[in-house]
Amino acid sequence: MNQRLKVAMLMSSYSGSNTLALYRNMPDYIRDKYEVVLHELNHAHQHPDFYHSDVYINTHGEYPSNPGKLNVELWHGFPIKGMAFMDREEKTDPAEIFGYWSDINIIASYSPLYNTLMNACNGARIEQYQITGMPRNDLLFNDNSTQRLTKMIPELAGKKILFFMPTFRKSVVTPEKIDGRKTESNLFGFEHFDQAAFAHFLQENNLALVVKLHPFEEAYFLDSFADWNAQNIYFLTNEMLIAEQADLYELLGAADLLMTDYSSVYFDYMLLDRPLLFTPVDLEQYRETRGFLLEPYEYWTPGPKALDQQQLTDAISVYLHDPTAYREQRQQLLPLIHTYTDNRSAMRVWETIDRYIVEHAHQIAQQQQHTTENRQLQEQIKQSIYTMIEQGKVMDAERSLQEYLQTAKADADVFSMKAMIHLLAGQLQDAIDTLNKGSEFFPGNADLIYNLAYMYENASDWQNASLHYQKFILMSDNEDLKQAAQQKIQLLKQEGAWE
Repeated sequence: MNQRLKVAMLMSSYSGSNTLALYRNMPDYIRDKYEVVLHELNHAHQHPDFYHSDVYINTHGEYPSNPGKLNVELWHGFPIKGMAFMDREEKTDPAEIFGYWSDINIIASYSPLYNTLMNACNGARIEQYQITGMPRNDLLFNDNSTQRLTKMIPELAGKKILFFMPTFRKSVVTPEKIDGRKTESNLFGFEHFDQAAFAHFLQENNLALVVKLHPFEEAYFLDSFADWNAQNIYFLTNEMLIAEQADLYELLGAADLLMTDYSSVYFDYMLLDRPLLFTPVDLEQYRETRGFLLEPYEYWTPGPKALDQQQLTDAISVYLHDPTAYREQRQQLLPLIHTYTDNRSAMRVWETIDRYIVEHAHQIAQQQQHTTENRQLQEQIKQSIYTMIEQGKVMDAERSLQEYLQTAKADADVFSMKAMIHLLAGQLQDAIDTLNKGSEFFPGNADLIYNLAYMYENASDWQNASLHYQKFILMSDNEDLKQAAQQKIQLLKQEGAWE
C-alpha cells in the first residue's frame, strides 16, 4: 500500500456511540498509520473523501457494506429483543438484511453468546465475529462521570442518582411500527401514577431521577413530559449531550441505580456491579409484537420488577438499605454477557482492525489501486462533460451525466454540471434550485457558491448575487477567483444595481 488508508467512522448520536468512544480512544500508532475521520451521519457525504474511504466503521448499519472495502460493524448493544430475522414485525426485505451483513468483514462482539444471538438475527458467518468488547463500555469506568453530569445538571449535586432509560416503542424513523403497548400518561407506563407522591419520595430519600429517553423517541415524548422536569426529576436530552460534546456513557457511570424495561443498556451497566430495576409493564404485549431473544425474561433481568408505583418505590427502598441485593444474580449472568470486563475494548477493536489490514494487505492494496484508477476515470469523464457544456452540446452533456451517475455518486461537481446544463437549456430557475440543493449537501464547497452567485447575476437578482460572491470570498482559497468575485461586487455597486 503506497498511501495511508482512509478510515471513515460514522456516528449517529451521543447516546452511547461505539464509534465516538473508539475514536476518542484511538492509540497514537493508529493515528499515525491511517487517515481516520469521524463523520456525523447526516453530514458524512459533505466530506470530499467519504465515498473514497478504504475502511468504513458503523454502529447502526449507517453506510451500505461494500465488498470492495473493509467493513466493520460495532452495532449498539447486546440484544435481548428480537431484531431483523428474529423481529416478529420486521418489514425489511430479508435479502436486504442478509446483503448488508454478508459483506461485513469484522463484527465486534461481546461474547460467544452475543455471536449466537446476533447471528440468529442477521445470518452472518461465525468468522466475521471478533470478541473484543464494546468501545463505549470503556467510558463507564471514567472517574469523572459524576462531575461531568452535575456540571450539566447542577441540582444533582449531593444526591444519589437514579437513571431511567426505557427502550423505544415507536420512533420518527418507523412511526407505523409500535412495539408493546404501555400507557403514555406517565414515564413508567403505570396504570395509575401520583407524580407529587413520587417527587416527595425522591425528596425524602435525597434521590434524583435522571430520565434519558431513547433518541428515536425524544421527539414524541419530551413535550408531553415537560412538566416533569422539576422536583428532583430531570431529563437528559441529546441537545444537552451535543452541547457538552459528552457521550451518554461518559455520564452513566454517575448512576447509583439503573432502571429500564427492555433496553439493552442494562447489560452494559452490569459491568459496574450496581443495582438494576425493571419496569416491564407491557411484557406480554411486547413479547407478542417485538419478541425476545432471551427467555425467560425473569432470569435474564437480574433485579426486581416494578409494575406499579408502590412496587417501584419499595424496590428502590430495598436497594437504599442493601445495595448488594440481587448481586448474585448479576454475577451469574456477567460472564455470559461479557468476555471482557475491563476498559480496554477500544484498544482490542483497533488491534483487530489493524491486524486484519496487515493480513489482507495485498487484497487491500489492489482495491486501493482500483479505487485510485476509478477516481481518475471519473475525473476524466467529468472533464469531458464540462467540455461538452463549454461547446454547447447540451443533450450530449445531459446524457453523459446520466450515464456517469449510474456508476458514481453525486458530488459537488455533478450539481455544478447539472446547473450549467439547465442554464444552457434556458432553465435559469432550475439551475439556481440545483445549486441551492447542492450547497445544502456540500455546504463547505466554495465553487457551488460562486456558481450560484453567477446564476443569480444572470437572473438579475443583484442582491443575492453580491451576497453569494461575498460568501465565496470568505470560503475560498483561490486568490484569482476571490479577486474576480470582488470585481463582480464592485461592478454591481458601480452600476447602481445593488447597494
